[in-house]
Amino acid sequence: MTEFQRSFLNILISGLGEDAGQVATDMEIAKIAKCANRHQLSVLAYYGIKNLHLFSDEQMQGFKDHTYNIIYATVNQMYELERLTNTFKVKGIDYRLLKGSYIRDYYLKPEMRLMSDIDVLIRDSQYKIIKPLMKELGYIF
Repeated sequence: MTEFQRSFLNILISGLGEDAGQVATDMEIAKIAKCANRHQLSVLAYYGIKNLHLFSDEQMQGFKDHTYNIIYATVNQMYELERLTNTFKVKGIDYRLLKGSYIRDYYLKPEMRLMSDIDVLIRDSQYKIIKPLMKELGYIF
């Protein structure tokens, strides 16, 4: 394991609120950001860097903006998921949440589970009911 990899893992550990081991003092924030984005760990890395006080507020601004955009998207997804499931319940639609929307509750913070969509399983027999309902809710097929 390289020094960068060891330090990066310690940053992630710190993002979970745990005591991290040593972090290299010569790390570049751009390299951390690139690695974090590639592995969809940018929010966790941001919290770790912040906890460890590795960079100034000015250096952190891009990372902070990116994290806040993810938090904003997460809040919108959570609102939309609640709107969708409430509508399904009212209309008697049988559904099962899949993947990210299901496991997000197990994360320390919901924004740590990045999602680009909401996966929902429905009964094939209810498809005729759900298609116009989804259009009514503003979804596009």
